[in-house]
Amino acid sequence: MKQVDLTRLKNCMRRAMKGEKLTIGFFGGSITQGCLAAEHERAYSYRVFQWWKDTFPQAEISYVNGGIGGTTSYFGVSRIWQDLLMYQPDVVAVDFSVNDREGQEAFFQETYEGVIRRILTCQSKPAVIILNHVNYDSGSNLQACHNEVGDWYGIPHV
Repeated sequence: MKQVDLTRLKNCMRRAMKGEKLTIGFFGGSITQGCLAAEHERAYSYRVFQWWKDTFPQAEISYVNGGIGGTTSYFGVSRIWQDLLMYQPDVVAVDFSVNDREGQEAFFQETYEGVIRRILTCQSKPAVIILNHVNYDSGSNLQACHNEVGDWYGIPHV
């Protein structure tokens, strides 16, 4: 396991403090999209974006939400360019821990790693944060499987 590397995230925060332009991106399924949020502004993705805007008011912060309900990392790796990377994000939060299915960990670990590699090799060299939500009815997810990928690449995960 590599040590968590916060270099990219710290660089983005330094840029934001200087008032530079940043794009904050989100990629995942329905939770990322904002499903079941009473209002769009209550979705975690929008709240994190708003935190960046409030914390760094001198910066020009853009928001890209690549969340589509019901999608797995298998589908995500094929849609990542048009739904996220074409916007050259500087920070990306990734969450497929609910939609990637238990019982198929090896398959989804491979497709999830594909998503992570695509983001890490994007021209904008974004900071990546792995988010692990849970199924509301069972509390299950593929957190352990996804966090192994994060540990391999030194990516922070919550």
